[in-house]
Amino acid sequence: MDNYKAQEIIDIDTSGLNDLVDWMVFASGSSARQIKALTDNLVTELKKQNILIIGTEGKDNAKWSLVDLGEVVVHIMRQDVREYYQLEKLWSTTKEQSGSL
Repeated sequence: MDNYKAQEIIDIDTSGLNDLVDWMVFASGSSARQIKALTDNLVTELKKQNILIIGTEGKDNAKWSLVDLGEVVVHIMRQDVREYYQLEKLWSTTKEQSGSL
């Protein structure tokens, strides 16, 4: 996603926190058009590498799209939506709390 100017790309190891997802990747796009383009380009590149894509959501809404790869989920969000939900903060905090038990 770096090649397509995604902003603030962060990956978080969520293994051990749930049975469904081992990694979450978060990235921001500056506009609805960029979020759609980032999602389309990511899906195209993953298909070229024969990586199974379980599904995509929200691309047409273009405030927040999600690409489900099974053990990895990629969230591409407009910056204001990302700040509102603060999912990476939630998962980072959960991982820290889980590790301290």
